[in-house]
This record gives sequence, structure tokens and C-alpha cells, in this order.
Amino acid sequence: MVAEAEHTLQAEIDIDGSPLPEELQPVLEQIVVDDHLHLPDMFVLTFRDIERTVVADAHLRIGSKVVISSTSVGGTRPEPLITGEVTAIEAEYDALGGRARVRGYDPSHRFHRGRQTHSYRNVTDSDLARTVAQRAGVQVGEIDESTIAHEHVSQANISDWEFLQGRAREIGYELRFVEGKFHFRKPPEAKEAPGEGDFSSDDPLQLVMGQDLLEFRPRVTSSEQVKEVQVRGWDPARKDKVVGTAPASASSAQLTTNPAELA
Repeated sequence: MVAEAEHTLQAEIDIDGSPLPEELQPVLEQIVVDDHLHLPDMFVLTFRDIERTVVADAHLRIGSKVVISSTSVGGTRPEPLITGEVTAIEAEYDALGGRARVRGYDPSHRFHRGRQTHSYRNVTDSDLARTVAQRAGVQVGEIDESTIAHEHVSQANISDWEFLQGRAREIGYELRFVEGKFHFRKPPEAKEAPGEGDFSSDDPLQLVMGQDLLEFRPRVTSSEQVKEVQVRGWDPARKDKVVGTAPASASSAQLTTNPAELA
């Protein structure tokens, strides 16, 4: 488990390209940013709104683009925590007055809007990614070209997110939103990671036991290990079976043993 990064309490908020008005800073009570790997990132801004004018003064509306940034302790410049869009504006009133609460998600929430049924012909997975992104109206970042053209692909009553996640898993790609842009690409290899760190390291990717790495439990097991993997399928065009075999290997870690020895 990795310790959470510390940030200053004074976050920077941009709304549709303009900073939050200075006069609204004192009435900003709370900022919440929830970063999730498999669900849309979320943010909540809570203002004390006695005069009921905060939403108008901040030029906030449904669909407004919001960028929340913060500078880490010891950092020199703000880093974006989330780039999202407003999806809900709420009011709350009590004996002390009123509050305005603004909620939003990163653009990936558009891929979760209900289930879709579509049929695609003669397309690659990168073609599918572009088509779905265009249909959802999201900004496209990096899309790595895939090589295999599929004669027919069906999206059968599932969300765009589930559909593209499934396509990405099949070809070893990753589906991500970074700073509001949609990416469908090959994940970076571990060789691009930084070298071993020490207690003076300031790179968050250099995990040091006792500093930012609080707990680590590696495990090697002989359970369900095999010497060889066989995949079987059926080619409807040729009306023939398709069989592929490959030796089991460990490509993500360097160990003194291998799956065949443990099987």
C-alpha cells in the first residue's frame, strides 16, 4: 500500500479556462477529488452561498469544464488532479444559510451512459475506439493503431466503457482518460520505469520501503501452474478448428524458477 501524496490546502480551480473568481475563494468550504482506476474520476465543490449567487458568479453550468490542480509539498508548480465537467448543481439550506454544491466527473462518464447495441463490420479495434469516442463527444488523445481487421464485431447491450475495456483486454491495450483526453494505447513497458530509489528520492514512481511504500508481501506459489497453454477455437469461414499452443513463462518478473518447474 502506497502512502497518499500530500498536497497544499489551496487548490487551483479553473472553470472553462478561467480561474475561480478571487471573491469566491473565502466561501469555498470543501474540495473533494476521487480518483478511480475502473470508474470515472469525480469531484465535488462546496460553497457557502448565503446570497444564492455563487453559481452565477462562478459562471458554472451543466457541462462546464473544470480543472482542479494542486502543488505537492516541496513542489514548484501545480499538477492537475482532475479534468472534468459539471454534471450536477445542488442547493442545500439550513438554519445557518445555504450552500451550493457542484458535482462532476471526468469525460469517461459519457461512456457509462446506458447500454448500447451496435454492429460494426470490417473494423480494427483502433477504429472502434475512434467511433465510440466520436459518438460520445469526447476529446481524443493517443490511439495506437491495431493491425487485425475484424469482419464483424457486436456490441450487445453493454455500455461503451464495458465494450472498449473488453476490446482493450483482448489485444493488451489500456483504456484511459488523462487530463480530459481519451487514450486507447499499448501500456508502457516496465523498462521505462525509473531506477531503484532511496530515502532522498522525490520521484513518486520510486517506491522506497519505509518511506512511501508501507507494506509489501510478494508470493510465489505452485498452485494452478502449467507447463504449456493451449487455446482452441473455430474458424467459421474455413469450417475448421484453430489450435494454438505456447509454453508458460513469466514475462513480468525475473525469478529463479519458472511455471514449468512449479507445475
